[in-house]
Amino acid sequence: MEQHKNVFIVGLLASRGNPIKALETSLRLSSLAGFPYETLILYDEQDENFWKNINVPKMTFWKMPPTLNVTQCHQYALKKLITTNATHIVLLTDDLLPGLNWLRILVETSLTGVVLANTGTGDYLGFSAGLCEIQFLKDMYGEELWPICYKHYYADADAEIGFLARMNNKHYYQPNSVLYHADYELGFRAPPSGERLIGKLKDEELFNSRRAKYIANRNFS
Repeated sequence: MEQHKNVFIVGLLASRGNPIKALETSLRLSSLAGFPYETLILYDEQDENFWKNINVPKMTFWKMPPTLNVTQCHQYALKKLITTNATHIVLLTDDLLPGLNWLRILVETSLTGVVLANTGTGDYLGFSAGLCEIQFLKDMYGEELWPICYKHYYADADAEIGFLARMNNKHYYQPNSVLYHADYELGFRAPPSGERLIGKLKDEELFNSRRAKYIANRNFS
């Protein structure tokens, strides 16, 4: 642990409408992490009454402005975190089932760029759950810190960060770090339609456009 004494990790977890699930998942994640970190719960107005009565060690709660979507919440949190001694974030969701020492394995894999955990979804290219160096986000996005251009389908922001990490030889997939996405309702949800479908397609088109531009120019200008 001596070589990691200057590493300070913050786990970002958004609570949207199911705070009990978010709390239970957060406690499960921290108990099996195998490496110290702080949990930062990002909640909105509908969950405020729940979180204001919770007091858990190494867990902080920030109320998000009501107009922000998920990608904007991540940016909001990061802009506050860079004023602290945080060096890395862990991107978390409330449906994760962690394996033993999931975070210690990520830390021991690499502390640069992005380290993607095994989410059980077949994704080994993006950043749907795992460890990310804050300095890498600064290098890629400057003061923006996060791609908030995606308004509807936040998975495209995760995909872009993973893509940039791969382009810069700073993307690592660690299958032994288990953070399974256990969304048991996924197979019963209707596929996006109407405005949701249009928004999803727009964000996918934007991702493809930004990816092509970066490949051509090695930046987004």
